Amino acid sequence: MKALICNGGYDLGTRTDYTYGFGWMNLLRSVDMLRIIISHLLYCYSGNNTHNITVPANTGSIEGMLYWNDPEAAALSARL
Repeated sequence: MKALICNGGYDLGTRTDYTYGFGWMNLLRSVDMLRIIISHLLYCYSGNNTHNITVPANTGSIEGMLYWNDPEAAALSARL
């Protein structure tokens, strides 16, 4: 959900940075992306999935996000 919200936001600056972060949340766009992903996964679920991305001609650049979540720390773990 975090990755969908980060990718669905409106850019407020020129790029993701320390000033604007990932921009302003656009939850409707994020829900639309989630719906597309779920319908695609339900349609072609198997052990391995290949996803093709069609980039229109004359597109200047394409960006992507790699995201994973780390397990939470133990309740009484020391802070470093």
